[in-house]
Amino acid sequence: MQVSGRILNYGLVGHFVAVPEETMPRLQEFARPDGQGRMRIRLWARIGGATWATSLESINGRYVVPIDGTIRIALGYRPKKGDTATIKLGIDQSPAEQ
Repeated sequence: MQVSGRILNYGLVGHFVAVPEETMPRLQEFARPDGQGRMRIRLWARIGGATWATSLESINGRYVVPIDGTIRIALGYRPKKGDTATIKLGIDQSPAEQ
């Protein structure tokens, strides 16, 4: 699946892309307990030639995909708050780590 959304920047926390609300019902069926009392949707994400393992996070009531700093550096990707990014997402169905 592919999502496009605005880049959100939460200070030192990092860069994120908001997942459109209409996409969430398709993703929520893959939510699994994370062992800490929260549900987590494990994903792989891809921008350009970089792919990384991640999970959806909820920040200020919105689901977001984090764009890891090492990925931004490797791609030379310097998004600004408000820019739009397109990310390919896939469900990570590998067994959960214990």
